[in-house]
Amino acid sequence: MPMCQFQCLYHTDQGYVVRCRECACYQVAFGTAMLSLVQEDFNLLLSILQFSVKDTAGLPQGLRNVHIPTPSAAMSLLLTPAEVRCLCEMLQEADNEHRVSELLGLFGSES
Repeated sequence: MPMCQFQCLYHTDQGYVVRCRECACYQVAFGTAMLSLVQEDFNLLLSILQFSVKDTAGLPQGLRNVHIPTPSAAMSLLLTPAEVRCLCEMLQEADNEHRVSELLGLFGSES
């Protein structure tokens, strides 16, 4: 069984998003949480976060009062509105990076 060969899609001091070149699974680390996600679950989490960002405008900013369900029934995230925005931005940037990488791969495979 081959070990994962991760491509870094996003990295800051808040966390990171990597994707395995072999099995196409994502690893998302944020704060003290780390999630392993298949593509469909990554897309679902990104959609949940995008909706939640719009939904947190009037909430107190310093409280962890935003419940974010994850694709795993055994785990949820409880975040501040600022953390929701930060995690959403991380996943959006990682998704953009992955899409650009795929497009560049298409052009590279033609030569």
